[in-house]
Amino acid sequence: VISTALTYNMYSAMANIPYGRMPFAEYGGHSMVCSPKGKVMDEVTSCTDEGFIKVDIPIGEYRKERKQPQCAMALTKDIFDQYVEEVPIDHLLEADVENRAEGDACKDCIDGKKLPNDGK
Repeated sequence: VISTALTYNMYSAMANIPYGRMPFAEYGGHSMVCSPKGKVMDEVTSCTDEGFIKVDIPIGEYRKERKQPQCAMALTKDIFDQYVEEVPIDHLLEADVENRAEGDACKDCIDGKKLPNDGK
């Protein structure tokens, strides 16, 4: 978790299940949250007991130092042009009310066997 925070310069969290049986008890627990600088902000110190941690992440401050990468559309256009939606986003909105009530008709619509309102 610390390595991930340092490598990617981001907050990192890990939840681990407590495990009370020997000889593997030492590998359980120790859930934690780390800062981008690798500082452990809080940790459940037990290997065998459940616990809760709460940290305040100053997200506004974190975002001030970062920018979204900008890619020229010319570089990505060919990739996006190849994308085909497997299930159209608005497939349920297009189906008529009767078909929404019938699961089989809606399933056929989603599976591409029948398009909404195509008369088939």
